[in-house]
Amino acid sequence: MRRHTLSVLFVAGLLLISGTATLAGAASGDAERAQSLDGASAATVDAGTGQAQSDAVVRGRPDLSVMLPDSTVTPGRTNELTLQVANDGTLNFGSAQNRQIVTTARNVRVEADAGGTPMTVETGQMGIGSVTEDQPREFSVAVDVPDDIQPGTYELDV
Repeated sequence: MRRHTLSVLFVAGLLLISGTATLAGAASGDAERAQSLDGASAATVDAGTGQAQSDAVVRGRPDLSVMLPDSTVTPGRTNELTLQVANDGTLNFGSAQNRQIVTTARNVRVEADAGGTPMTVETGQMGIGSVTEDQPREFSVAVDVPDDIQPGTYELDV
């Protein structure tokens, strides 16, 4: 039985999300608004005081990467590959208590592409939900590997 190695190339632009949030104490009648700061998304919650609390301002972003723990495929069949999405988010400013607000990647969608290789990805785009810094998310893709594929390393764009 022949086996070949497959590597994963992560396209950072597809999964990069950033955010900034300003939080104040919650009370009924809170006004919520969204704005843009240096290209990052921002959310402000005003408790009616009109004053921002400096310790409640949080700025950061998720930093996602994709790993392929088992990179061996078998020619002549459709292989089910399990990939992991890890998040090494960055907190640029603010309290560590509010870190997860800006470092969590929400509504993450993934799609694999074997373009430029003899393989074909059978799985389309799928949502994997939120990716926190605490635990990587896993997803599976079906990759059809032709029987006559040459041994080597092939890249799979995610």
